[in-house]
This record gives sequence, C-alpha cells and structure tokens, in this order.
Amino acid sequence: MEKLFGGKKERVQPPPPKRPTEERMPEGLAFAPESYPFDADVRVYHADYKRLTTGWWKVSVATPEEWQAKVDDMQKHFGQFQTQDGRLVPRWSERTWQRVQKRLRVGRR
Repeated sequence: MEKLFGGKKERVQPPPPKRPTEERMPEGLAFAPESYPFDADVRVYHADYKRLTTGWWKVSVATPEEWQAKVDDMQKHFGQFQTQDGRLVPRWSERTWQRVQKRLRVGRR
C-alpha cells in the first residue's frame, strides 16, 4: 500500500508566531495628548491581548495631571470584572495584575 500512495511523508510544522517581548515593545502609554486642553475618545488595552480592552471613554482634561488621573481610573476599571450580581472583583491576583499593568496601553479613536 505504501508504494501505491507514496509512503509516509513527514509533515513540517510551521514555526510558532513570535510574541512581542518586553525589549521590542515600547514602554509607557501608546498615546498621550500633545497639548491641553484635550478632548477625545480613548480606551485602555493590553499590548498582547486585543480582546481585553475597556470601552471607549469620553475624556476632557485640561492638564497633564488630570490626564494621568484619568488613565489611572481607566486602568483600575480594566483590572476589575463585574459579576452577574453586579459586584466588582479583581480580574487577576495581585502578582499577575502587577505584570499586566506594565503592558497596558492607551489608544485614541
């Protein structure tokens, strides 16, 4: 039978996709306002997981300090999960959250 069907052939597996590493990914926010006052729709997302995002937030800030406070608020929201009964619970353990936070970015619509 092997002669009839050509025998067994080795299947070559494609190499796994390369994941971005800490060295290749830029640190800090992917977006920050260039001038103030600033008014736009922004959201927080994770650099490695496109499905994990906050919704779009309408942001109006007048100073860099207000901007940072808004980003901190969005990141806090990102780190919580709302249960069916309405309670907010941490999405990850404290140790995992510390690692996840390092990879959070802000994007503008």
